Amino acid sequence: MGIADEIIVIDSFSTDETREISLKYGALFFQREWNGYSEAKNFGNDKAQYDWILSIDADEALSPELRKSILEIKKTGAQNYFYL
Repeated sequence: MGIADEIIVIDSFSTDETREISLKYGALFFQREWNGYSEAKNFGNDKAQYDWILSIDADEALSPELRKSILEIKKTGAQNYFYL
């Protein structure tokens, strides 16, 4: 069972295979000029269709413990906020 119900990728016109890889995994893929981290994250947040957002960079990954915790929260219901 996956963590994400939706994957959103914000790309600033990279020249590698980011687009192809993102689409292969069913991500919503958007390209836009780079205007900084805050603007990119806010743009992605506006595209999200769900109430909860886990925002990580492409070079980050969830630990097995965090993954397990998130899956449990998805089963039992969420609080108002979480600290990672």
